[in-house]
Amino acid sequence: MNTTTYIEDCRPLLFNISSNGIWENLKSPDVIFGYSLPLMEIQILLFTSVVMAHMFLRCIGISHIASYMIAGLIMGPQLFDLREKSTWKLSLDPIMNGNGPLRSFSACGFMMFTFLMSLRTSRRVVFNNGPLPVVIGILTFIVPLVVGLCFRNVLDDNINPHYMPPKKALAERTVIIATQSSILLPTITYFLSELNILNSEFGRLALSASVINDILGVSFIVLAYSLGTYKNMSHSTAYIDLIAVIIFFLLVFFVVKPAAEWIVQETPENKPVANIYVHAVTLTVLGSAVYTTVFHMKYVLGPVMIGLVIPEGPPLGSALEAKYEKLTLNVFLPISIAFSTMRCDITRIVYELDDILYNIFLMVLTIALKLVAGIAPCL
Repeated sequence: MNTTTYIEDCRPLLFNISSNGIWENLKSPDVIFGYSLPLMEIQILLFTSVVMAHMFLRCIGISHIASYMIAGLIMGPQLFDLREKSTWKLSLDPIMNGNGPLRSFSACGFMMFTFLMSLRTSRRVVFNNGPLPVVIGILTFIVPLVVGLCFRNVLDDNINPHYMPPKKALAERTVIIATQSSILLPTITYFLSELNILNSEFGRLALSASVINDILGVSFIVLAYSLGTYKNMSHSTAYIDLIAVIIFFLLVFFVVKPAAEWIVQETPENKPVANIYVHAVTLTVLGSAVYTTVFHMKYVLGPVMIGLVIPEGPPLGSALEAKYEKLTLNVFLPISIAFSTMRCDITRIVYELDDILYNIFLMVLTIALKLVAGIAPCL
């Protein structure tokens, strides 16, 4: 079955769905991946193998995350290069990119993962642990960020323009420093849950410090994105984006939070929350991701904020976890991690070591400083 699509200059683009099998071209059997259905089937098969691979890797002590990353590296440029081969198989039209379904699953996986992990965070526990987690949260962000930015321009004269324009390379260094200075709350929640210490004294301290660090990190990222828009796009767009983010935070705290608390109050004790409320929250999470994306922010910002303001535990929080946790952790998250890792070409570490060596140094520096800044207040 073929369909023809016309774009602006009226060029016909054949978009093939079903193939005649590998016998269509015995000299080049991979021609079947120029059809959308076989391409989707092989992608599903490979990612099913990703999930099943952990069944064997866990026997030698390899964690879920590491298993999915290993699978992503195998399917990356080192071996199968699935992402690159899928890109132009269906059509030359970028809208019909063969990686579209995988990219959608990956984005959905990260959205639901960050939402569910934020949902597990107890606000009562996080904000009632004294001044120590506040100090740790501030120091673990400020110290590596400030020191890292001091080293950002070192050796900038040695940047190879063929590898990356100097201006873009400096921007890349800034992103590395900022991201390594931040502590992602959903990730910390996930690891603490896996270690079964989420509700321990150490777990509460780690969560509290992570929330403070995350608040600073989100504020810095919002300002950095706005500044980038101000310089590279237009002044008015930057102002609109900043105002839109402020409006979003106001809506979260003064509309979404009271609505979630009202749902909890309206649900009879020991009764499950109505499905319509669960679906409404899910649509709100997806809508928040779209909203932040439209205004040039990271799409996970919305789900994180929605997850933080919804009361944890029964009836609403537990209902959301019961409905989406297994699907997210067993299907969406493996696809998200593997698809992200597929973009990594580890051979570049060998061939372009001189160009990326300083970036590796910045990563190690910021991580070491973050570790020292987190331990020092506890001594």
